[in-house]
This record gives sequence, C-alpha cells and structure tokens, in this order.
Amino acid sequence: MVWQSLKKIDTWTKFDLFLLNNILYFFGLDTAASIAQMALQAINTNYPHLLHLKFALIENCSLLLITNNDFPQAKLWIEKGSPLYKELFQFDSLNTAYAFLALCEQDFSTAEKYRDILQQMGDPSGAQDVTKEIERIRSLEI
Repeated sequence: MVWQSLKKIDTWTKFDLFLLNNILYFFGLDTAASIAQMALQAINTNYPHLLHLKFALIENCSLLLITNNDFPQAKLWIEKGSPLYKELFQFDSLNTAYAFLALCEQDFSTAEKYRDILQQMGDPSGAQDVTKEIERIRSLEI
C-alpha cells in the first residue's frame, strides 16, 4: 500500500531521497528493494552528484537482501555497488561487499579473508558485521 502511494510521486527532492534511505529498514523486503531502485533512478536522473547517497542506498539494500537470505538479489546489488565504492575510495565497504559476495556463494574462507582485511584496515565494526553474517549463514546449512 505504501509502495503504491510512493510510485505516484513525480518529483523527488534530495530530502525525500535521504529520508527514504534512512527509513528503508522499516519496509518489507520487496518494498524496500523497489524503493531503493526508484530512489537510484531519481538520483541518476536528477541528482547524479549525490554519489554518497547512491552508495548508501546500494549498501543498505544489499545488506537487507543478504540478511533476508535473498542471495541472488543481494549479489546483483553488491555487484552494482562495487565500482561506486572504488570511485568513492570506500575500501572498507568494498571489502565488506567482497565478503558478502563470497557469502552469497557460501564461500566462507574467502569471506573470512575479507573479514581479516577489514580488521587489519582498522574497521572492527565491519569485521564484526561480516563475522555475524558468516555465523548466521553457516547456521542455515544445518
């Protein structure tokens, strides 16, 4: 119902797009992914300079997808974000993306390698996020 109302809006302001990014987690998975896609289109069309917002939307949506075990879609979003992370010199996010990409393939040793790189880069929070996902996804195999 919310998504149907949002689709009717013709023009999105910067404030609207930042707000949508901040409340993305309150929507159901399909709605959140649709909102993120719509927001990315609005950014590309009207605000191409908002690369950090684009980065945040991609990162948030891919995290939502991976934590909901939608690995094929998460993989698409992660691959969409990787070039942007490089462009913005967000190498911590790039390593997290590589770890999550490995987790989408159930490649735990590669995910652990990127987790260790995050730790060495001085990003213990990112490393901890990867560790949590490694443990959670491993538990799905039982």
